[in-house]
Amino acid sequence: MRTKRRLQIEQLDGRYLTASFAATDVNQSGSTTALDALVILNGFAITDEGKAEPREQQYWDDLGLKPDVSGNGIISPLDALLVLNRLSILEAEAERFDAVYDNVSFLEDL
Repeated sequence: MRTKRRLQIEQLDGRYLTASFAATDVNQSGSTTALDALVILNGFAITDEGKAEPREQQYWDDLGLKPDVSGNGIISPLDALLVLNRLSILEAEAERFDAVYDNVSFLEDL
């Protein structure tokens, strides 16, 4: 028999949130930008067969870049896509914050 539990709100551990957001900061600039996705895509070398192959790990290390955003050990266009998805989320959050702030400002004027 299943026991019923009351729903409760739990605070997330900020250390894990920071780590997941930092993963999309490929160039270690302190924030996620479109440049992070571009760095990943520019890091592919075109082979004689016309295929795009990721450069060797030493290339990334020498530049101080962390392109494996997905954490799967493979540098691929998926990593760039994850950066772009993160940017989309950040933009949506900023718009939501602006909307809330506008409402608060409106209330203060009353």
